[in-house]
Amino acid sequence: MKLAKLFPPCLAAAVVGVCCMQPAVAGTTTTEEDTSKERVPPTEAPEHARRFYMRVGVGTDFDYTATRFSGSASVAPPVGASNSTFPTNVRRQHFSDVYPYSFDTAFYRPEVELGYVLNSHVEIFGMFKYTRADSRPFTVGDAVEFGAPIVQNGVFVGAPATTTNLRASFGDYRSYGGEIGLRYFFLPPAARLRPYVSLAGGATYVESIGVQFSTDTAGTIFSGHFYGNSWIGTVSFLAGLEFAVTPCFSIGLESGIRYESALKRDGGDLLTATVGSAINDSGDRLFAPLNLYAKFRF
Repeated sequence: MKLAKLFPPCLAAAVVGVCCMQPAVAGTTTTEEDTSKERVPPTEAPEHARRFYMRVGVGTDFDYTATRFSGSASVAPPVGASNSTFPTNVRRQHFSDVYPYSFDTAFYRPEVELGYVLNSHVEIFGMFKYTRADSRPFTVGDAVEFGAPIVQNGVFVGAPATTTNLRASFGDYRSYGGEIGLRYFFLPPAARLRPYVSLAGGATYVESIGVQFSTDTAGTIFSGHFYGNSWIGTVSFLAGLEFAVTPCFSIGLESGIRYESALKRDGGDLLTATVGSAINDSGDRLFAPLNLYAKFRF
């Protein structure tokens, strides 16, 4: 009887206690969830997650003068010549002689590159470039001009000879090519200024280059082919600095060394010319490219 009398009051007290505790527990759970949500920072993709990029740039070339555009030759004029002009000496020329450093003649090169970032320090790329340089007439050697024949008693005794400057005008240089390579950055993407080195190789197509030899008095004495259309190999080692303007956009400057193999000798015309064919037996280039570029990551 005593337990029966006590049970209803005890049950009522338990129910009231549970009801009173629920709001407090619920409030505590909500606070913990809110606190945990505040502690989790927003998720951001790392910089190197932008794997692909495109690079556009412009550049020029500076000849090391370690290779030559054309060779030298010395040719003796034929015996008994008259009323004609013959080159007797042709000096060796570097690319910087034929295509001098000036605003309207020097080498210039637009290029486009597509690449993929392998990790925080290494990227691979493929690059297409177009190169052009313009030539202008210049003195390359000497020529002998023979005047009218001198005949005494019906016998040819010679002709007056005058030495004059031999001038040459070479065709413009135009090439299209590409390279594939690898670039290594010494610092991770978090650095705003990143030095790097790159190694690349490829092939380039160079259009044929003609030549015209002349003197001031005789005018044109030879006009024809010098180098034919050529496929040449290229290899380059460059070093540069890249500055990150934003996580998606960078600018950079690079230079180094690039070698291009010899051009195809086109001696079909020169074999019959008195200047000789030995002067077009080179045509390889060793030079320092200087490139300025903008880089877009996506």
